[in-house]
Amino acid sequence: MFLSKLFLCIVRVQLVYVLLGGALVAHLQAQTPEADSLKELLKNYPQRDTQYVNLLNATGMKIYSSNPEQTADYGQKALELSQKLKYLKGIAQAYHTLGVSRYVKGKYAQAAQYYRKALNFYRKTNNRHKVASIQSNLGTLSIWQANYDQSIKHFMQAVTYFKSINDQGALANCYNSLGVVHKRRGDLNEAKKYYQLALTGFRGAKNNAGIASALINLGRISQVQSQWKQAIDFNFKALKIAQKTNNKRALSTCYHNIGEVKASQGKHREAIAYYQKTIDIEEEFKSLPGQAYTYNFLAESYRLLKEYKEAEALLRISNDLAKKSKARTELKYNYLFQARLDSSQGKYLAAFEAYKQYTAVKDSLFNIQKSKQIARMQTQFKTKEKEQTILLLKEKERIQKYIIKRKNLWLVIIGLGLFSALALAYVWYRYYISKKKNNEQLQKLNYELNQHQDEIIAQHDFIEEQRDRLAEQNTKITKSLQAANHLQRATLPTTEHVLGILPQHFIMYRPKDIVSGDFYWVEKIEAQTFVIMGDGTGHGVPGAFMALIATTLIDRIVKNWRVTEPAAILTMMHQEVRNILHQQDNDNQDGVDIGICVFTQKDEGMLHLTFAGARRPLWYMRSNDQEIQELKANRKSIGGFRKNNGTFEQHSIELPPQTIFYLHTDGYSDQNNQDRRKFGQKSFREELQKVYQQNCASQLAYLEESLDEFMKDTEQRDDIAVIGWKI
Repeated sequence: MFLSKLFLCIVRVQLVYVLLGGALVAHLQAQTPEADSLKELLKNYPQRDTQYVNLLNATGMKIYSSNPEQTADYGQKALELSQKLKYLKGIAQAYHTLGVSRYVKGKYAQAAQYYRKALNFYRKTNNRHKVASIQSNLGTLSIWQANYDQSIKHFMQAVTYFKSINDQGALANCYNSLGVVHKRRGDLNEAKKYYQLALTGFRGAKNNAGIASALINLGRISQVQSQWKQAIDFNFKALKIAQKTNNKRALSTCYHNIGEVKASQGKHREAIAYYQKTIDIEEEFKSLPGQAYTYNFLAESYRLLKEYKEAEALLRISNDLAKKSKARTELKYNYLFQARLDSSQGKYLAAFEAYKQYTAVKDSLFNIQKSKQIARMQTQFKTKEKEQTILLLKEKERIQKYIIKRKNLWLVIIGLGLFSALALAYVWYRYYISKKKNNEQLQKLNYELNQHQDEIIAQHDFIEEQRDRLAEQNTKITKSLQAANHLQRATLPTTEHVLGILPQHFIMYRPKDIVSGDFYWVEKIEAQTFVIMGDGTGHGVPGAFMALIATTLIDRIVKNWRVTEPAAILTMMHQEVRNILHQQDNDNQDGVDIGICVFTQKDEGMLHLTFAGARRPLWYMRSNDQEIQELKANRKSIGGFRKNNGTFEQHSIELPPQTIFYLHTDGYSDQNNQDRRKFGQKSFREELQKVYQQNCASQLAYLEESLDEFMKDTEQRDDIAVIGWKI
């Protein structure tokens, strides 16, 4: 299912610590009053000793999320002083501080270098807890760099230590991160196993936020595996904890996830209610990307409910929010949902344009991702090159000082000169080999980038080819629909046939999409005259199929089975439609709205009329009537599910000759103008009352002119059919 697949592509960041793991994210906080106190203490501390080193590191770790550059400055000062004092613990912590400052800036390669240096010094000081924490941090960095095998290796080393000291909280964080790694690799069963372990650990540590996050992750895994009951259960448990702790970020996530599950089950009204709760919280947080994300899903539910106007409005809101916040991922999926909406409404060219925008944003994100990857590799290369240069300069400086100090000892100078020259040559050689190797790696990356560019060009060509195919298919479909229109009209009564039965009549018949879901049936069997008009569910091809089913059933019931009572015809049609569409076994609600008139000529010249309708009434006016009279229809359709499965109500009435009758579908009255105002039943009645005494041809011309004027510069929204006649 699309929604289940989609969540694998979009990483929500509402509970950030869930993704990153506790060891690293434990420090993710804004500057606090404690940080201000540490700064003041640091400013007034008189000694430049190990305690001052500890203050530098502690202060840096308190402010890095708000001021990472100052954190880097404190870490560098702590490193230089620790090296001068030969304070190994301070050196380890300084490298740790520098690593955190680089991580926050997104410089993952530099962060990894500092963490590895910190790891070496923590091992030298036998600080096993810090070693495990750094392993966890390196595992998190490997996730961001998509190096999942390396990430698993780091986390498992951290797990081994945290198990040995029974640290449930730290273990839970590691298991949670391992769940994330396996989910990204697509191994959902393995991810589910680690999320279960994380849940057990968080419960043991009585960490409510962690419990909620693990439950949410398990819910998402269950969702993509289409295990709806489990997904709902996990999310409601997480929701209960979030409500208890007033964790609004977790509440937002839970409401959204429950909405997705409800939508996947086809319970879109319930889904809409949960999505709205998410939007309310995201508005409270002023999170534009969060709002855009959920508006997309809200619109999708309205689309599946066929409430296209609401879906269109919500997608416009999402689009504006995504553009305003520059949330390209949300914008990408907004275009995808728009393409689906346009396709559902039969706007295939608009759908194609939306899909092109989706593809363009997706390709743009792909290029950005690859560019960042190359930039990281280049940074790593430059860092290594800089280290080699510093090493070379230091070596030169050492040699020069040594030569100056012993300038009078010529023999020693010559010996040292030769030694230094050899050492320098060795260093240059090593530098050359390293630089050559790094250049080769960079060339390889550039080659890969060129390959990706070729792939993008190939994708562009593929899209152009698909566009041409779509145009060709559209032409074929149009021709097929035109052929289908000829076939459909062949199933309708011919003009000559209708004139033979109803000499005074008019028929207004306007399909929306070449073929129509509206139909009419006129027949005389013995002394009875039948006039029937119906409206199949939908329009275009689906409606045409329903119309074909309906006319076939009428032929069978009236001509073959000789059933002539309108109510009985409707009842039998209802059962046959349900059987043909297997509606007793599925959620299909397609059907037909229909009105059936049966006339018999009495000896004294009066007309005996029998009428029954399913959502389509009969209008009539006698010569002395001031306004249209109506025989009401039952408010239920043919086919689909309805609570009251009883028979249809049937009306019988005697009327004088030259009474004018009208049957119509809802297309005429539902047509809107430029202001989105419908023509309406009331206006339709008034138009008929103006011309009912005129001949049928004049009435048809007047109705068509009135409708054309009303819907000027707008599209026809539905199939339109009206029949008027006198007997």
